[in-house]
Amino acid sequence: MKLKNTFRESGKLFRDVMVVVIGIAITFSLNNWMNNKNERKDMQQYLNALKIELQENLDQVENRAIYHKEAMQLCKYLHSQKPETCQLDSLERYDWIISGTYPFFYKTSAFEMLKMSGYMRLIKDKELLSDIWNSYQGLELLKLSNESYMQKKGEVMHKYWISIDGMYLRNQSDLDNILRVPEAKQYFSFLRINVSENNYENFLKYAEYIRSTIEAIENQNPF
Repeated sequence: MKLKNTFRESGKLFRDVMVVVIGIAITFSLNNWMNNKNERKDMQQYLNALKIELQENLDQVENRAIYHKEAMQLCKYLHSQKPETCQLDSLERYDWIISGTYPFFYKTSAFEMLKMSGYMRLIKDKELLSDIWNSYQGLELLKLSNESYMQKKGEVMHKYWISIDGMYLRNQSDLDNILRVPEAKQYFSFLRINVSENNYENFLKYAEYIRSTIEAIENQNPF
């Protein structure tokens, strides 16, 4: 009888231990499931923020592509004739190209937050991860290229265009008078020969790359 009671107590103890073990296992499983769910939710929020940021950067890239396209067209127009024969109605559309320099800015806040979060490890789609990195590296290359051109243009504008700055073009006669100024001739000569077709093509190329990255974020399961 005593032995029987001992087995009975041992069996009860074993069952109690198993209940505790199973309970702990279930608790850990639930915690892991909740943590994974929360991580996936947070990761999706980071990707949504990244997508919005890339779209804003894409708008900047496309706008700058328009600038470089217009600069190329102005270059072709100036190649077609001497500066003193330029027509006011032909140059008016290029006024923003002639009269200013424009820095290129892009945003990185969402990208930096994603890197700092450590959640990049959750992106199983390595091609998507590579596209994200390359998109931001491309933006930096575009910025450097644009800065190089704008710095050179700014130096020439300050040297040659500053002396006639403020002259208001009301008619062809005003333009004819300005184009007689040696500094103006030299500046237009700069605009005619210092345009790189690569700038336009590079902005177009990276615009398409960023656009495809945005689509990849929208359409693929990164986890």
